Amino acid sequence: MHVLPDVAAFFTHVCASLMESAAVAAWAGKEYPGVHTCFTGVSLGGSIAPVAALMVAAQNGPGGPGVATCPIVVRRRRLNR
Repeated sequence: MHVLPDVAAFFTHVCASLMESAAVAAWAGKEYPGVHTCFTGVSLGGSIAPVAALMVAAQNGPGGPGVATCPIVVRRRRLNR
């Protein structure tokens, strides 16, 4: 469990997560040319995923490998009582 002592630490954590996600996608693109990257996440990760995807897409430029986000949809079954 991570404890962030203040708001500044939270922003640092979010920025580091964005940079790390973009770096992993850049590595995958170099290691596996033409690979398509999909970012996804839950809660805070779901908010970070589209921003990381935009960062990578901007870095790749037009005609670069595809980048997308994949939302997670959870359907909860209703219990009949």
